[in-house]
Amino acid sequence: RSYVRRQGHLDHQDVLAIEKRFELSVGPFTVLGFIDRVDRVDDETVEVIDYKTNRMLFTREEVDTSLQMSLYHLAARQLWPWAKKVRLTFDMLRHDIRMTTERDEEQLAAARAYVETMGRMTEEAREFPARLNSNCVYCDHRQDCPTYAAALRGERTVVCEDIEDLELVAQEREEVARLAKVLYARKRELEGVLKSRLEDQDELVLGGVRYRMFNAASKEYPLERTLSALASATGETPEALLAQVGSIDKKSLDALVKKLAKSIGKDRATLLKAELDAIAEKRFSQRFWAKEVA
Repeated sequence: RSYVRRQGHLDHQDVLAIEKRFELSVGPFTVLGFIDRVDRVDDETVEVIDYKTNRMLFTREEVDTSLQMSLYHLAARQLWPWAKKVRLTFDMLRHDIRMTTERDEEQLAAARAYVETMGRMTEEAREFPARLNSNCVYCDHRQDCPTYAAALRGERTVVCEDIEDLELVAQEREEVARLAKVLYARKRELEGVLKSRLEDQDELVLGGVRYRMFNAASKEYPLERTLSALASATGETPEALLAQVGSIDKKSLDALVKKLAKSIGKDRATLLKAELDAIAEKRFSQRFWAKEVA
């Protein structure tokens, strides 16, 4: 609803494309992609919009250096050659925020050079070792992949015994992080199977564990009203508050209010929390529940 309010009146003639496919020539290579949406801003400007549902906001550096957006800029110039200016926007739907950036010729040249270099490296490579990540669970070749099988068994190659060896600490941390992503993705895949069975029955008892679905309530905080309430209580700007909280969710807001209590006092912080809870919109969703049978 907040997205619809923010969008306001829209002339369909200003929407140049939705899910626009493009083929961009970069040296001897072709980049194939799809742009979520492109709007005409004026007679000389188009705006490329990419919708994101990330839990965390991008940093300004990430927005300004995004290779994806650089390629979208190049594609937009190719598709709409009349546009002298290309505006690039990440629409962060979960946060109800638009993060806009632009590219200069030097950045676009660097993006082309990077893509061409990666293309040549790929052509020249003779081995393609598997790289663990959370998408492995969706790979069509995972059943034949020894790296994926080893990850499911929790096999590790780096174990740091000396915490003073920061190089080894970092190596183990990264390996554990990759394994965790794969195992968590596998867990979600298996839960999906169990959830589908729970659509037809109240519970399952398997291997000494009881599985059920239950309704859980959560709160969503409208961005503008939430920041306005925080700004009124603290005297800080909405921009500064957003930078502090990172994302508008219950956990982040509770932590911020607890921190603010030191400066505005416990009583005012309690009132602020009540005001934020009153602003929040309740949502109900089904959650998966598992517990060992006693």
